[in-house]
Amino acid sequence: MAENVFREDGDFLVRVKEAVVERDELNQRIQTIKDELKKAKKSAADEDKSIRDEIDSTIKKRRLELSSEYNRHINENQAKVKKAEAARDRGKSAQINERIKEETKDLRLDNKNKEKQIKKLFKENKVPLFCRTKFYYYMFMPKGFLDILKMAGSFILIYLCFPTVLTWLLRITAFAGMNEKKRDILSVIVLAGVVIILILIYFFIYIKTKVKYLEEIKEGREIRNDIAFNDKKIKAIKRKILKDKDESFYELSDYDDRISELNKEAEDISDEKREALKNFDEFVKNDIMNEINNRRKPLLDEILNNKERLTEELSDTEKAYKEKCLFISNNYASYIGEEFCTQDKLNDLIQIMADGAAENVSDAIAYYKNPTPKD
Repeated sequence: MAENVFREDGDFLVRVKEAVVERDELNQRIQTIKDELKKAKKSAADEDKSIRDEIDSTIKKRRLELSSEYNRHINENQAKVKKAEAARDRGKSAQINERIKEETKDLRLDNKNKEKQIKKLFKENKVPLFCRTKFYYYMFMPKGFLDILKMAGSFILIYLCFPTVLTWLLRITAFAGMNEKKRDILSVIVLAGVVIILILIYFFIYIKTKVKYLEEIKEGREIRNDIAFNDKKIKAIKRKILKDKDESFYELSDYDDRISELNKEAEDISDEKREALKNFDEFVKNDIMNEINNRRKPLLDEILNNKERLTEELSDTEKAYKEKCLFISNNYASYIGEEFCTQDKLNDLIQIMADGAAENVSDAIAYYKNPTPKD
C-alpha cells in the first residue's frame, strides 16, 4: 500500500490538505471556544458575585434603615426623659429654695432687724455709716481667725501690692526718660510716700471713728456678732435641707409619673426594635434574597446556559479534533511523515507537482528535500 501511496498524483495531496485544513480549523475552533468559555466563566462568576453583593448590601442597608428608625424614636424618647428629669430637678430645686426660705424666715427677719438696729444706732450717734460695714469691722475691730485673715489680706493688697504697682507704672511712664539712679531714688520715695500716706489714712480713720465712737462701734460689733451667729444657723439649716434625701416634702409625683411613662415607652420601643430585627432576620431577609435572585435569575441563567453550551461544544470539538488527528496520523502521516502534514508544506508539494517538477508524491517529497532540476 505504501508503494501505491507514494505513486499517487496531486489529488492525493489535495485530500491530505483537506484533512489537515479540517484538523487545523478544529484546533482553531477549540482555542476560540476556550476563550469564549473563559469569558463565560468570568461573566458567570462576576454576575454571581454581583448578585451576592447586591443581596448583602441591600440586606445591610434595609436592616440599618430599620434599626435607625427605631434608634431615632429611642433618641427622641431619651431627649424627652432628660428634659423631664431637668424639669424635675428645677422643680425640686425651686421647692428646696422655698423650704430653705421658709425655715430660715425668722433668722433672716432677725438679721434684717439687727441691720436696722445698727443703722439706727450709728445714725443717732452720728457715727459714719461706712463704720457698720463688714470691711470696716475686720479692718478695725476683727474677731476670730477669719476676720484676722481677711485683715491680713487687705493689708497686703493696700500696703504692698497697690504701692508696688503704682511705683512700677510711674517707672515706665513718668520716670521712663530718667537715668537709672534717679529712677530708683524717685521710685523709693514714691513707694515710701504712698505707704506712709496709706498708714496715715488708716490711723486717721481709726482715730476719727473707733476712738471717737468706741462704745457705739463695740455695740455694733455685738450686733454684728449676732448677725454672724444667725448666718451660721441659716447655713446649717441650708446644709441640712440640701443633704436630706427624703423627697416627701416636695410635690414631685407629676414629674415622676411623666418620667416613668417615658421610661416605659423607651422599654416598649426597645422591645419592638428587637422583635422587628428578629422578624427581619428570620423572614424579610429571605424575601429580599428571593426577590433579587428572581429578578436577576434570567440573565444568570442565560450566562450559565451559554457556559454549558460552550463546555459541550468544546468537548465535541476536542473529540472531533482527536479523531481527525488520528485519521491523519493513520492514513497520511504514517506514509508521508508528520512533518509534511501541514498546510504550508502540502501547498509546496502540490505546487511542485503542478509545476511538473515531480510526477508522484514520492518524487515531490524528494524534490522538496533536495530541489534538483529534472534532466
